[in-house]
Amino acid sequence: MLHDLLLDLVAIPGPSGDEARVAQRLHRELAPFADEVSMDKMGNVIARKDGADPVRSLMLIAHTDEVSLVVQRVDEVVWFDIVGWIDPACLMGTPVVVLTDNGEVPGVVCSSSAHSPTRDDGGELWIDVGERTADVSVGDPIVFAPNARWLGEHVLASKAIDDRIGCAILVEVARRLEGVPRHTIYFAGVVQEEVGSFGARFVAEKLRPDWAIAIDTTGARDARADRYREVAIGSGPVVRRFQMAQPTSLYPAVVLFPSKRLSKLLIASAQELSLPVSQDAFRHTFTDTALVQLASPETECANLHIPRRYSHSPYEVVDLRDAERAVDILLRTIEKLD
Repeated sequence: MLHDLLLDLVAIPGPSGDEARVAQRLHRELAPFADEVSMDKMGNVIARKDGADPVRSLMLIAHTDEVSLVVQRVDEVVWFDIVGWIDPACLMGTPVVVLTDNGEVPGVVCSSSAHSPTRDDGGELWIDVGERTADVSVGDPIVFAPNARWLGEHVLASKAIDDRIGCAILVEVARRLEGVPRHTIYFAGVVQEEVGSFGARFVAEKLRPDWAIAIDTTGARDARADRYREVAIGSGPVVRRFQMAQPTSLYPAVVLFPSKRLSKLLIASAQELSLPVSQDAFRHTFTDTALVQLASPETECANLHIPRRYSHSPYEVVDLRDAERAVDILLRTIEKLD
């Protein structure tokens, strides 16, 4: 169930600011398991499962957007800029789709040929869309368009693993949540995380939940040997104990000190189920709970992350067994939450 849904979700274009198709699919998937599903004016999807004690609430949150590009200029080719945090080194040769008013226009990221006697383009990249430049306009969003592929029985390589895997986990938790929970549960698919978590902030200001857990991805550093090697795909979900993003030209300066009580509850739930779980503390990043806490300081926040390799690239790599473990941990946490 989770495997099939994730394959569908990663195939849906959902750049920051244009997540409607992902949101519509989430709305459809969550509706059978919720008392109410709504979509706000920003495009956030919120499914509510009423609790026996509706005074208190837990919000499970995953973001619907993916890192993307945007059209800057069009002549014989399409010139672009980056939206979100993408290393340009990973772009050369990447198949992409430009989301235009005239439909999806396929293209590929290009640079000067290695056969060129003088490569004096300064490393510039552009997108070749063949004969369809007339269909492309300045401001059109662009997303990666590689074919998802299995690298093993449980290991998937695809664009938009961040954070469609969190969206798939949301749906699976809602599907498997039996009976009436003690507290009201909100399942929130939120927009614009990659550019500042504006959707999460909007939802938190409106719902003011008692607890919030962000389900997102974190960098797995097992592709090469280094001091962070212990966080590997297949090693179980990760409970983040600290995160911070320093001021830059792109991201706001945000810090999250997650709730010790809620973080320990996630870890205890994993241990009770004999499931592997790790902890980390990470700088130079943020996720939705940082803005949830800013908007609603009384909300206790925690993060549950799925390790994935090659962050914000055309092919992120993840072990889906970690997602399945995250579902079990979250269900046990919901049982124990008080």
